[in-house]
Amino acid sequence: MHATATATASAQVNLPSCLGPLLRARAWALVGDHHQLPPLVSNEAAREGGYGVSLFKLLCQAHPQVIKGAGGVRRMRSCSHATSLAALQT
Repeated sequence: MHATATATASAQVNLPSCLGPLLRARAWALVGDHHQLPPLVSNEAAREGGYGVSLFKLLCQAHPQVIKGAGGVRRMRSCSHATSLAALQT
């Protein structure tokens, strides 16, 4: 078991891809912006089955009280509100 797992751009990672590493860690942190690009899912049936939604987005919707804003994070010439979501040790 690993001490901590960190996923950056986690709003672009679909749920099944994210679960394995997170389940093998005692603590984890997800960093991303669910208002930007969603996970890329080319199969229509998989997208309709919910694979086009990231764990990051699901957790942000279910537990908005744990979202930590990073203020205005500068990217290229636009401003984005990045959020991070961290889970405490279980």
